[in-house]
This record gives sequence, structure tokens and C-alpha cells, in this order.
Amino acid sequence: MILKKYLVILMLLVSLLTACKQNVDVKNISGRLVTIDSTMVDDTIIAGIVSPYREEIDKQMNRIIGISEKVLSPYYPESPLSNLVSDIIRKRALSYLKSNNADSLSLISLMNIKGLRATLPKGNITVRNIFEIMPFENQIVVLKLSGESVKSFFHYISTTNGEGISGARLVIKDKKAESIAIDGQAIDLNQNYYLATSDYLANGGDYFSMITNPIHSELIGCKIREAIIEYIEELNQNNINIVCNIDGRVIID
Repeated sequence: MILKKYLVILMLLVSLLTACKQNVDVKNISGRLVTIDSTMVDDTIIAGIVSPYREEIDKQMNRIIGISEKVLSPYYPESPLSNLVSDIIRKRALSYLKSNNADSLSLISLMNIKGLRATLPKGNITVRNIFEIMPFENQIVVLKLSGESVKSFFHYISTTNGEGISGARLVIKDKKAESIAIDGQAIDLNQNYYLATSDYLANGGDYFSMITNPIHSELIGCKIREAIIEYIEELNQNNINIVCNIDGRVIID
């Protein structure tokens, strides 16, 4: 919230400084080409106004929130980072469902690997690291889907060599879903399931059209980035380092 407040203030300052006076008649318009390179000189007035806010933002972004025991990279078909983020999404969604007495269905989660834009480094982890991994404002949404819809999205991610999932195991052969298990049981096409994912995918991003007409859809009031930060902070408060491994939840046969 502090970071968001200073970003808003910074935007307001820029707007005020660039605002035009009203009732001005334009007599002439001219322009010139400005090359943006290392020879540019900072505007000292603007820099002086912005500097305190930039320093506060840097302070917040550089705050250490936890420790990772190793480098976690996103890659296909399964990676430590995609597993970690998918697990965090599922954990947060499950907490929401339980608090609303709505956890009667099996819950799986989905995180598109292309949405993870950086690697989690080894050692101290800062807020900035999480913004680099998840620079988007994606919200966590829970979808209630039919077994057929769930089967369709598993078949789709099989054509892309997998995505980040949690609560399920997928075996891919010849870019097709050969085996789908949810909570350790083979998928039941006569059952409904919960899927926790980003609002971007829920709205059909990355061609996930098969999940855009759920039985029910609900935002849980939490951004994916916020969930990651809070999860790591919770680990750190309990003196636990970040550890996530490949466990065979996505296998290409």
C-alpha cells in the first residue's frame, strides 16, 4: 500500500507539472528531435521534486522478505518456479474457499509459465524480485468448471508442453493429455472442479477460451504478486527458506 501511495503521488506531480494553462490561443507549433542517450542532462527541478518519492519507492522495493536456497527458474514442462507460484495460488484460493465454507470440490490451480517474467535468485529475496517475476496486476480468480471443461484445458496445455499446475498431475504424450489426475484420482467428467488462476487466463488470455464460460466465477480479492510476497514473508517469519522442487506433476512421456 505504501508503494502504491507513492506511485500515485508521483503520477499526480507529473500531471501537475505538465498541465497546460486554460484559455491559451496557440499561435505556433514547432518541434525538434531529441536523442535519448547517455548524453542527456537531467532536469534538476523535476529530479529534485521526484527524488524523495523515488528514494521511498526504492526503499520499499529493496526490502528483503525472505531467503531462497537456490535459483528458481521458469521453464517447460515443469519448473521449480512454476510449481512454487501455482502452489501459492492454490493455497491462497483454498484459504478463501474455506473461509466461505465453499471448499467441497477439488481445487486445482493454473499459472501460465510465460507469465513468469524473471528468475527467483538464490539468497536474499526482495520485493523488487517479485515485481520482476510478476510485473502484472493479475488477480486470483476461482472458477467452478465442469469435468469436461477441465479436461479441455488439460488437453490444451498438453499442446503447449505443459503449464504451471498444482493439485493435479498430467502425463503428456504426443502433445496430448494421456493421463489426468486431480487430488490423486482420475478426472471424473461427471464432477465439477474449482480452478484457481489469474483473471488474465480466466478471460481467455493465452487462448484459454475453454475456461471463459464457468459455472461460477469469483475474484478472491488478492493479486498473484501480493500472494507471493505474503507467502514468502510468512516463511521468513517462521525462519523457513524458500524451497521448491520438480515433483513430476507434469510429465512428457
